[in-house]
Amino acid sequence: MILEKIHKDLNDKGITNRQLAEMFDTSHSKINESFTRKREFDFYIYTEILNMLYPHDYNFRKTEVLKYCEKAKRKVNLRVAFEYLDMCGELDVLQYLIDKEKESNNILNRKFANAYELLHLRNAGKINPQTFLKTVKKKMEQRKSTDDISKIPMDFSLIYAFFDYRNYNLVSEYTNDLLSQIKNLKNPFLRSSYELRTMELLATSYHRNNELEKARELCNEMIVRQGRVALIPKATACCIMGETYILSDYELSKYYLDKGLQLMISPNNKKMFKKKQMIQTTLDFLNIHLEKNLDNIEPKNPAELAYLYVKRGLNQQADNLIEEIKRKNGFLTPLQVFIQALARDDMNLMREALLAFERNNDLFYAELPKNVLKLK
Repeated sequence: MILEKIHKDLNDKGITNRQLAEMFDTSHSKINESFTRKREFDFYIYTEILNMLYPHDYNFRKTEVLKYCEKAKRKVNLRVAFEYLDMCGELDVLQYLIDKEKESNNILNRKFANAYELLHLRNAGKINPQTFLKTVKKKMEQRKSTDDISKIPMDFSLIYAFFDYRNYNLVSEYTNDLLSQIKNLKNPFLRSSYELRTMELLATSYHRNNELEKARELCNEMIVRQGRVALIPKATACCIMGETYILSDYELSKYYLDKGLQLMISPNNKKMFKKKQMIQTTLDFLNIHLEKNLDNIEPKNPAELAYLYVKRGLNQQADNLIEEIKRKNGFLTPLQVFIQALARDDMNLMREALLAFERNNDLFYAELPKNVLKLK
């Protein structure tokens, strides 16, 4: 039986039930009762024990988490599982849980399933920003007025939709509105994990608003967080930290970006792989912008590739690539408009890029078109 195996493996490592209780800030009796099956293991404690004992056996951990979700009786544990699985990027198990709890006899769990279905949709990367925003708004219109906890993950979906549009004003506004609700949550895991989400979002918003010390302060808070659920946010924090130096200090920026890449060195799932790609794209931008190692860079992101073409003087190829991005996504980000303005040597378009950055409250990267316009 799995609990007997876990208990034996803990004993072999010299880890007692009392030590586990201290690690997870819970009672000794609660741990004892969980191992003797007098009560159901808290989902978060169970998964963290698996992560601690079997760090290199991903498939075993994933299988046991799936079995837990199949058999769990306490509904709150499954609500915690929704958040844990989404934050860790375990999309296959999350999809199983969504399908299962959509048929739950517990109304709150059914609401959670609907809310996390949106987050899953975004993480799966099978939807463009326009369609995702429309889907979220439609779901929110269909949702009956509710003051329960399921409102929080649903609201996060809307904030992520704004984030994907680079609308940092709305990201900041809606995230700050959510904070008071999150601080009042009774479940310590959900409160902590939702706080991590807000820290990621606000750190980016502060960075883009040129409030760099505030961004770095939040990043440092994320970097010291422990537990599997904090792994991807820690990588995000390293990336944001690196970005805060991207226009001013090559070595420091590269240090943090490399640190973030190291955290994602062996991605086990699509979300981790996507995070690794994002950090690599940021590192590519750093090298391209400051013209370091240009002959050795092979960007996977089309916008960064277009920027590299500009730096190499291949302006027509850069312009064609940006037009292709526009056809695919239906719009251009301010950075993509900036790159196209460079490719066309079009100062009117450069002013449009500046306005687009400023409309999104992206004062940090607004420096890019500003600096070009100053030189003209």
